[in-house]
Amino acid sequence: MERTRDMEFQMVGKIFWDPQNRQFDIDNKRPAFKRFVRRYMNNGQNRCHSISFYLLSVLLCDFSNNLNQATLQAAIRHMQATFGNGIGMNYSGAAIPWRSSVTYIRQLNNYATKLCNKINRAAGPHLIENELSQFLSHLNSCPYNLRYPVNVNVNWNQAVGEDFDPRMWCYVDAAGNVISNDRSLTPAPTAFGNYCAARGRGVLPASVGTGFYLLDGGDTYLLNRMFDLATQGFLSQQYLNAPQLFLSSSVTTANGNIPANVPYLPSSSNNYPVQANNPFQANIYFYDMFSGQWKLF
Repeated sequence: MERTRDMEFQMVGKIFWDPQNRQFDIDNKRPAFKRFVRRYMNNGQNRCHSISFYLLSVLLCDFSNNLNQATLQAAIRHMQATFGNGIGMNYSGAAIPWRSSVTYIRQLNNYATKLCNKINRAAGPHLIENELSQFLSHLNSCPYNLRYPVNVNVNWNQAVGEDFDPRMWCYVDAAGNVISNDRSLTPAPTAFGNYCAARGRGVLPASVGTGFYLLDGGDTYLLNRMFDLATQGFLSQQYLNAPQLFLSSSVTTANGNIPANVPYLPSSSNNYPVQANNPFQANIYFYDMFSGQWKLF
């Protein structure tokens, strides 16, 4: 059993039972990262999640409010599939040893098991608050979901807020050519298929329309699992739409080294600025692993 100073943060970033409204709620505070993962991020707290901590909190809180044994156990299994199974893959880019990742998966599953056991015993809701909060704290530190930005600063954390923080992406025009990506806003136009091969994605379906295409394997896995959670009824579909989930920019005038009229997605992976009050203007596609096709948000 891990014994660390993380216990001092136990009361921050928690799920609690509200007896007046008779439902679980969240305190809107983020717990500190676990010590084992801080060790590989130079002890900094300025890290983002691909899937935001807010969305993790809402997900866990929403299905916990329906304290039905079968429903909750199924939801926990889906959460383990979404995050637990991916931790060891380490798409985040952090140099976290395999053994530490496997240990973390076991701890995550242990909290889920304790939660199920208490529900099996028909424990009162206030008696499972701690397990829910510990589960949320572990989800907050999942290496698979953590981002290690180029520019680690609190300003980006505040800018991305509750939005998805994408890794590899490109923008495809009506002719099927890539005209911007996460590395450059002025690349030589390249056919989508050739571009994917050059970025190591291999054979992917052809583009199906003008817009952004998310190409990172880690992002693909997470988004597929999140859509699966929504399909299974454990997450509201309202959380999975492009205008709400992504920050988009398409500047109309040149801004420093940013050319005019180039669509892009700001993220931890690049230095592209977030334009204030800029409405979302483009389609976003992600690769559906189950159907083998591109799916529109």
